[in-house]
Formats: sequence, structure tokens, C-alpha cells
Amino acid sequence: MSDQKVKILSDQQLRQYQTDGYVILKNHIDLSLLSDLQIALASLMPGGGKATSIEDIDKVILEAEKNDHKFVYYAMIAVGSSCAALQVLASMNVEKITSELYAVPAKNIHLLPIQTPIQIPGDTRFDQDWHQDGTSYPAAEIIPTFWFPVLHPTRETGSVGYIPGSHKRGERDSVHTVYESGLNVRVITVEEQEKQDAVVADLELGDLLVFDKNLVHTSTPNKGGIPRATGICRTVVLDGDKEFTPLFQINMESLGGVTKTNSQM
Repeated sequence: MSDQKVKILSDQQLRQYQTDGYVILKNHIDLSLLSDLQIALASLMPGGGKATSIEDIDKVILEAEKNDHKFVYYAMIAVGSSCAALQVLASMNVEKITSELYAVPAKNIHLLPIQTPIQIPGDTRFDQDWHQDGTSYPAAEIIPTFWFPVLHPTRETGSVGYIPGSHKRGERDSVHTVYESGLNVRVITVEEQEKQDAVVADLELGDLLVFDKNLVHTSTPNKGGIPRATGICRTVVLDGDKEFTPLFQINMESLGGVTKTNSQM
């Protein structure tokens, strides 16, 4: 197909990725697709089916969190299988970007499910310390992260902080840490000079941040009065000449195909 030869990344962007371990693509995602994703996310929470505006969505998220965090958690996981999320992913050309960054055939590139972590204002239970994504996927040689704002990307509501060039040291020693909230992170000790060199991503709706699995990064707290939502997905390379584990398995219980007993819950 002719469009396969159209490059997504410029030579300068490729060099930046190799040097810094990340690249930001401005205005890469259509805002109308993000709007559909926002509505799909809200529709998975109690009372969210009637949300049509950003203000409505904010109220739905905050009310769901107030009642029970599980409503927010389930929504941010389940939205990844929505048609709205799949349309966003298709528009991002993640297979082409991964192919250009790592010189691997696009036909061998597969997607891990998209999630939309939600940070509630003033709630630091789910903020992550310094870490590398690669430590959570030890079997994956190539697994870049695609990070994009879904709802309210401002300095006040928080973002992602990273240390440019930190990927060059490869995978670092980490400590498996389970937060009180249940969040699992393999935390890395960062040198003081690295903290001074850290940068906070300044992203707007439509922007896409792509970074290497060994880039050291952290999440910054939501100090605004409104919730923040972020889209995160990753790609991996699967090759029939090498052993691999299928990425997706259908869980009939989650689809209602199996009735759970009390002992299973």
C-alpha cells in the first residue's frame, strides 16, 4: 500500500528519540476522536450515559469517585475495548511510529490494551514514583509507551515528568513497591542531579508523547480542582520465529458468561 511509505517521524524526531528517549508529536490526534473517548469513558460510570459536556464528565467522575473508587477504576480499564478508544488508536499510527523508531516490520507490531488512568484532584494515592516501564515487561525487548492527554492537561492538574537521556543506562535496579492504594510500581532511586535535569511534559489535547521502555519517569500530582485523564498504550513485537505469549485472552466472567459465587469474589 502506498501510504506505508509515508513517514510519520522526521529525521530530527528520530534523532531526538535516540538521544533523549522520547519524542512529542504535536496535534497528532483528532480532537473529535478524543471527545468521543471522553464520552465513552463517562458512560461507563453511574449516571454517565447522559454526559455531553466536559463539565458533565467532570461531575460524573468526581461523583463516582466519591461513591466508590471501583467505579472510576473499572471505567478507566474497560474503556480500552470501546470503539471510541480503538478509533483513537487507529488514528495514531502506532505501528508505523514503532516501526520507524526501532526498524522493525509493522506487520509484527501488536498492541497492549489502552487504559485511561484518572487522577482525582488532591488524591496522591495513585501517583507513581520514578520508574521505568520496561521493568514491568521483562520479556519485551521493544515496548514503547504512547502517552496522551484525554481530559484537562494543565500544569495544575499534573502530567508526566521524565529525565531526558536516562534510557541510555538501560534497565536499572528497582524495588517492587505496593502502595496502600494497591498500585504496583517498581521504584527506582534517582540521583539528585537527574532530578534537577527532569522535565515535565507540557502537553495539550491532541498531542502524543512516545517514550522508550527505559526512560525514567514519574507522575506529577493533580493540584487542580478537576480530574485529569490520560490515555496510555504500548506496542510490542511478536515474531513467529520466536516463542511468545498471546496478548489477549477472553475472560468469560468479565463478560457475564459465568456466574460468580460468593467464594469466587
